[in-house]
Amino acid sequence: MQTNKFYLAILTFLIFVRGISAQTPYYFYYNGVKQYLNLDQRYVFFSITDTTRFNRLDIQKSNFRRDIPDAKQVKQGYAKRYWQKLILDDNLTTSQYQNKIALIKQNNSNAVIAPYFTNQSGEKIGLSNFLYVKLKAINDTIILKQQVVNYNATIVYQDQFMPLWFVVSVGSESSHNAMELANIFYESGLFQYAEPDLMVDDRLNCVNDTYFSSQWGFNNTGQYNGTIGIDIKACDAWQISTGNNVPISVIPAQPFR
Repeated sequence: MQTNKFYLAILTFLIFVRGISAQTPYYFYYNGVKQYLNLDQRYVFFSITDTTRFNRLDIQKSNFRRDIPDAKQVKQGYAKRYWQKLILDDNLTTSQYQNKIALIKQNNSNAVIAPYFTNQSGEKIGLSNFLYVKLKAINDTIILKQQVVNYNATIVYQDQFMPLWFVVSVGSESSHNAMELANIFYESGLFQYAEPDLMVDDRLNCVNDTYFSSQWGFNNTGQYNGTIGIDIKACDAWQISTGNNVPISVIPAQPFR
């Protein structure tokens, strides 16, 4: 009897997981596990090198921002870009939303366009033009370079402190957005990890902490003359899960004698 209950529980779980995956085709990999998202038809990510084009958009928009990395990090072949969150009409169907994106792209051939999503909590998550790729070995750099060329993307820079990690950017000529390309890279088995750069809502602080903005390691916005975007992506991670009843202890370092 116990065995039957066990198999019934496993079957129920598998049906539940399959039901989730059937509900949405949008996902990315985190630590090798698919994380599903729902399409948010209210917004569109719009990135371009010429900010004057923002004024020509016949659509509601938020204030533009400069993409990371900033100018001092930009390598040859990567142009400094600016992005904006475009606000669309409410109650668009998925088909209408996709047609809207195609129309915006058609009228702005040099722009990078990407959809917005919501997580299981209904919180808004944007998709930028960046993805993060971790190699299996440093010699695999040549494999990454070949794959980037194949998909009309660009290597922005290699992390000097974690040399197996690279930041890659899709461009206006890319046939896939950053999440699609990250999934292609990961599912190819050529790389250890490939994850899209997901953007949380337009809040500097993603927690109720007066001093959170000073903690550059969690969310680096350039405070203390730091490098924008070099952080642990805490806000992005907390949009997926914040954990539950996880004990934390802080052990002060002892001075050397």
